[in-house]
Amino acid sequence: MSDARIHDLGYRRYDGPRAGLGWAMASLGLHAVQRVLGLKRAFRHKILPGLVILIAFVPALAYMGLAAVLPSSLEGELLPTQGEYLGLITQAIVLFTSFVAPEALCTDRRTGMLALYLASPLDRTTYVISKVAAVATVLLTITLLPEVFLLVAYTLLGSGPDGVAGFIGSLARITVSGVVLAVYYASFSSVISSFTPRRGIASAAIVITLLVSSMLTGILLETTAVGDELGLLTVVLLPMRAAVYLLGETPSGTDRGLEQLSGLLVLGTTLAYIVVFIAITWWRYQRVEVDR
Repeated sequence: MSDARIHDLGYRRYDGPRAGLGWAMASLGLHAVQRVLGLKRAFRHKILPGLVILIAFVPALAYMGLAAVLPSSLEGELLPTQGEYLGLITQAIVLFTSFVAPEALCTDRRTGMLALYLASPLDRTTYVISKVAAVATVLLTITLLPEVFLLVAYTLLGSGPDGVAGFIGSLARITVSGVVLAVYYASFSSVISSFTPRRGIASAAIVITLLVSSMLTGILLETTAVGDELGLLTVVLLPMRAAVYLLGETPSGTDRGLEQLSGLLVLGTTLAYIVVFIAITWWRYQRVEVDR
């Protein structure tokens, strides 16, 4: 005879702490950040984000070394400005953009986790807000941190802005531009990821859209008499031009398109795109079917 017993304990109500909606949003965002960066996951999941972040910092390390050995007369010619540095790491930003949002958004729909999240205090709106904020936070690692590192390195080596006020002003401009870039690319990649539960398809669509928009507008601007405003459709370069404007710099190129437009117009269009991208993402998630 077995000594096993069955005790009918009945229904027990949960009496533990209830942290509420804010905690749920923060917890979801933190989990998304950890997943994208490969934290608490197998080593293979850390390779791609680690490589991209390294690529974004390598030029800064190289220019820090140049600043240490160059005479002051050559610094202005050989060392890039903050805006020029963004151009150097554009490829890293595009690569990371194509990876982050699909990893954060598509996986939940493919595995059914979205239904579990929506069974918590989260609803579809707070879910989207948490995810887009998490994607933007991850993107800040390459839109903001390398620029801050370069500023600090230049300053310590005597090649940066003059005085405390100059440093604080530069840091503020870098911070604002980095945040705008991160939110723009996060919202753009999120809206594409909202249309498919497949990470590979979403990543490919993001890269293709970024590259094709740049190629088509470039061809049309060079071969037709269309106005420079067509450059506002260059999805990949538009926020870069806005960031240069926020950094207080003027584009050095003479090509048609964004470089010929007012920085205020480019910035306003960038912010408008962010609103549109987030609105479409929200709209898509209001209509996503979830099996509970």
